[in-house]
Amino acid sequence: MKKINPVCIIALILTLSCNQEPVDKISGTYVRESTKEEKNPETMKVLGRSYLRDTIFIIPNTNGYRVENSKWKRNDFDSDGWRDQAHSDNRPLSDYTVTFDKADQTLNPEEALTGKTLYLDLEKGFLYKNSKKDDPWIMIPKQN
Repeated sequence: MKKINPVCIIALILTLSCNQEPVDKISGTYVRESTKEEKNPETMKVLGRSYLRDTIFIIPNTNGYRVENSKWKRNDFDSDGWRDQAHSDNRPLSDYTVTFDKADQTLNPEEALTGKTLYLDLEKGFLYKNSKKDDPWIMIPKQN
């Protein structure tokens, strides 16, 4: 039987581990919440506040990651509860597939017309819709 050199085993392990994307740091649920004052368009009288919950799900798949977005809105001045914003003017992004670019920590759509580039800050757990890196989605910690 031929002996395997321990240095070769260590080199192989390091090579494999260095080439893998940090899936656990990228995939997950990112949330952004906002609130604003709502006014009656005719009288400009303040009706109350509205709350928007914007959630992006980054899901690993065979080609990279799948991006899914949902938005829900609730007003404190009515009894409608949380409403899906799928058909509103402020609707969520359509689902699309992205690949991770390690150099600039971006998630880039496989097809340019299908989605937006998303910008990551893996250290902080933030996701951004633009390169200015303002108004982040914050990653919800994963449960073990």
